[in-house]
Parts: sequence; C-alpha cells; structure tokens
Amino acid sequence: MTLVSAEPVREHVLKLRAAAGTYAAIGQAATTGAMTVHCIANARRPKVQAEIASRLLAVSQADIRSMHPPPGGIMWRLRALIAMGHTCTRMAAATGIPAATLRRVVRGQVHTIRPELRQTAIALFDAWWDKTPPQRTRQEELAVGNALKRAALNDWPTAAGLDEDELDQPGYQPQYGWRHARGTGVADDYPLAPRKVGRHEGPYTRWWWVVTAPEERLAKLADLLSECPPPDLAGGYDQCAHGTWPWAITQATWLAQGRNRDQEMHAACQAAAREAELDQAGWEACQELQAAEREGRRPYWEAEAEPGAG
Repeated sequence: MTLVSAEPVREHVLKLRAAAGTYAAIGQAATTGAMTVHCIANARRPKVQAEIASRLLAVSQADIRSMHPPPGGIMWRLRALIAMGHTCTRMAAATGIPAATLRRVVRGQVHTIRPELRQTAIALFDAWWDKTPPQRTRQEELAVGNALKRAALNDWPTAAGLDEDELDQPGYQPQYGWRHARGTGVADDYPLAPRKVGRHEGPYTRWWWVVTAPEERLAKLADLLSECPPPDLAGGYDQCAHGTWPWAITQATWLAQGRNRDQEMHAACQAAAREAELDQAGWEACQELQAAEREGRRPYWEAEAEPGAG
C-alpha cells in the first residue's frame, strides 16, 4: 500500500467543499467513505493512500456542481420576494438559512445550491409570493421600504413577472421588470411550520446509527448541522432562537464545518453595518412609494430612468 502526502488532497477537498460539496457527495463522487473525506479535510491524516488520493483529485468542482440543481431559479424566487418587501433577514428568520447565504444567492454569487436549501426556499416562495410583510413597527416599515427600493433599482420582478415553466432553466432572464404590487394579504412570520417528528426517519434509521462508526457519524453531523442566522445586529438585537448569538449550536456548526468563529463574527458585524447604511435610505423610499401611490404617479427613480426625463 503506497502512501502519499495528504496536504494537496486536503487543499483540493476544501475547494470542493467551497463548491457546496458535502463530505458524503465528495465521497460518493470519489467512491470512498464520507469519513475519509472528513479526516483529510480536517488535517487528521498526514498521509493518505495513493489510490484514494488519485480518486479524490480526479473529482472536479464541475462534478460537484452537476450533483446540484442550478441556482438561477432560486435566485429569482428570492429576488421576487424582495420585490414584495421581504428582506433577507426576514427570510432567514423564517427558514433558518443564514442571511449571509441568502444574500449571496440573491446577488448571484453562488454556483450551486444544496437540495435542502432549494426545497426550503421554494416552500417559502410558495407561502410568500403574493404576500407583503407586516409593517407593525417603524423598523419593519424601514425594512420594507429598503427591500422595495432595492428591487426597483435592480428592476427585479415580483412572482407575477416570472415564467414558472422556464424559471429553473440555466440562464433564465425574466421578460418583465419591477412593478409595485399590493399583494393579497400580509405574510406570516413563520410560514414553514416545524415538523413534530424527527428529521431522520425510516425503518433503517436506528440501524444506521448503531452500526456506523462514531467518526462517520461525526462527518454526517457536520453536513447536517445548521447555524442560527445572525439577529438584527444593526437594530441592537443580540438574541437568536436559542439565546445570545452565536449560541452553542451555531458555534458547533462552524467548528464541524471548519469555519473560524472570529471570521464569522466579523462578517456578521460587517453585514450589520451595511444593513444599517441601507436602512438610512429605506425610510425615504417607503415614503416616496406611499406618496406616489396617493398621487397616482410613479416613484421618482422610475421617472428619472425614462428617456428624456429631467
């Protein structure tokens, strides 16, 4: 049995992880165990079998991406929710998906989307596509105004402007742009009711946990753990669903996935600072939309965009 250095294999596996590859998916593509991939990625093995190294190095990011659906359809669904006034922070609170992840999807900065994220995003879209968010407080009014202005400036359509038959096709582009929509009602804060039974069910579930090695179970947990999204730090909040953010489950998720706590905290603070800057402009946008609706005219940014305006 020939052993080779694990370092170049580890670097390659980390690139595959960055391409949304789970330990299980990478192992499946390389016909090796998920725990083997996990140990290599976390530098637990200085050496690795040459045959396993060769198979892992042969797995490309394109191979990993081909195992996941294209992200364009989800991107436009989330943009359509923003066009209704929903923010990524609100979506994160409703789904448990980190707000930073949703923002990257909305910006078109991801190449693949995991199936569970896709299913959750579609379920949220189905629940909120024709609903506007509540505006019970001034903070909520600011958030809605900020979302509407962002959608208007980027010309993102609501769900009515999307073609469901072509939405999930690679490279899809809507034929229509942003239009203000009243909606058919107010959206629930948490439309995706949690299941009352365990997530991992089935006749073989107990058997799998009994006979599988602890190390492989750890690799599986690293893929399944889900962090709490950051609270509204810009609004002065520091509580998540479990306690003061980041709670233990969030830090455990970062640790299992090889993410640095300080870097994650820094990124969350930077995102909060950006949200605060956007909120400053959100109130003005909200007031302008309401005034335009009362006066039967278009918002000033639409009028300025027309040829010959000004």
